[in-house]
Amino acid sequence: MLDDSRRDFLKGTALLSGAAITGLKWASSQAQLSQNGVRVRRDIGELAFDDPILETYREAVAAMQALPADDPRNWVNQAQIHLDFCPHGNWFFLPWHRAYLGAFEAICRDLTGDNDFALPYWDWAKDPQVPAAFYEPEWNGGLNPLVNNTREVGPDNTIPLDSTGCEVIESILDETDFELFASGQPFSQNSTDTAFQRAQGSSGDLERTPHNDVHVFVRGDMITFMSPLDPVFWLHHCNVDRVWALWNSRNNPNTDDPLWLDFTFEGNFVTPQNDVFDVTIGELQDTLALGYRYDNVALPPESAMLARPRVMTVARETFANTDAKIAKPEQETAFAVKLSAAATETAQGKTPATEGGRISRVIAVVRDVVIPKDLDVRVRVFLNCSYLEPDTPTNDPHYVGSFTFFVDLKMLESGVHGDHSKRSYTFDLTPTLAKLRRSKREITDELKVQLIPVSFTGEAMADIEIQAGSVEILVT
Repeated sequence: MLDDSRRDFLKGTALLSGAAITGLKWASSQAQLSQNGVRVRRDIGELAFDDPILETYREAVAAMQALPADDPRNWVNQAQIHLDFCPHGNWFFLPWHRAYLGAFEAICRDLTGDNDFALPYWDWAKDPQVPAAFYEPEWNGGLNPLVNNTREVGPDNTIPLDSTGCEVIESILDETDFELFASGQPFSQNSTDTAFQRAQGSSGDLERTPHNDVHVFVRGDMITFMSPLDPVFWLHHCNVDRVWALWNSRNNPNTDDPLWLDFTFEGNFVTPQNDVFDVTIGELQDTLALGYRYDNVALPPESAMLARPRVMTVARETFANTDAKIAKPEQETAFAVKLSAAATETAQGKTPATEGGRISRVIAVVRDVVIPKDLDVRVRVFLNCSYLEPDTPTNDPHYVGSFTFFVDLKMLESGVHGDHSKRSYTFDLTPTLAKLRRSKREITDELKVQLIPVSFTGEAMADIEIQAGSVEILVT
């Protein structure tokens, strides 16, 4: 059931005219909304090839591809928005892409006349192959607009289990801190100035693993910032947005920091009427108020909106190894970080829970990793593993997680959008430390964070180097 405020919002926005609409009101301003005024985004794996949702999507893509080059709704121009404005590696990643999806979806409805249309999503945890609808060569007597010939995978290639497997996704959903789940605040941010939109923060669980890995898996256009040229991009990001909504539905609140909530994406998006508009992150919290929901996501409980302490900014102690190090293919490099006596007790599980049941945590931030020229690499992260080898399995108790690189190399080389040559990644070491304690591994006052690059595709790796600037340990 929708509460009264949500009913009033949807009722009010449904009465808006088709003229220029500012803010996010376009997301629920169309008539004939389904399901009590809320459109439903559905799993493409449950749709037949000729399902009306897929038919509308094909029509919309074909219509955008046919628009003149000077039309902002043109297929290439829609991808250009991503190239020009998309934030990655910071806490603006999720809300920016939510707004981007909504604006695109509204254009799809307008061009096709299907006012009930909602984008489907690709659930890569359940179906780890690119949906077959994106490989059918023909549609409606012509070429299938969902085909993208730059992809380097076919319909029979499967995403690695440690990228989008159910255990990976469940562990991501088990995270309760917003910045560890959704990516962290830009390190230098001290205002809501738009200059921080693409400033470096740290990639959290959802972005650094399934999001980045799927881009790297598909490759072609998908491994550039013009990735929306591949129609599968929109379903991939629809699923990323669904995981965020699912995380909220599990009683996890977004941050209430005004540096996030009050941040405005200025002039990034266009309406179906070709009007550029601004949107503030505070307007992007509630999918129902934006006029959509997912078919398998329950409404978040009221307690999901209650603020919780931020792990990343309430660190009691911070320790760092600041010696830049280089990891070569299938060779380990390690950062040894010395802890205080109190921090060592936390790592050993001896620190009692705080009032309210909050458990102390140990966080690692791998800072300033230089983007390699060959993106066919996965960097696995282990903790205190004395026998680490390239084939050490990811279910080893010392395993922490991994990261890949989603970056537009051409943009990086040109420097057109500034220096984005480095990335930072955040890991919660607490579950790994608990596994080590259960395995009777000794935990001392020195934590050794180990990086080992392996091939993402399983093919022979080029002689690349992975350089990391430092590893910080935050003990909360």
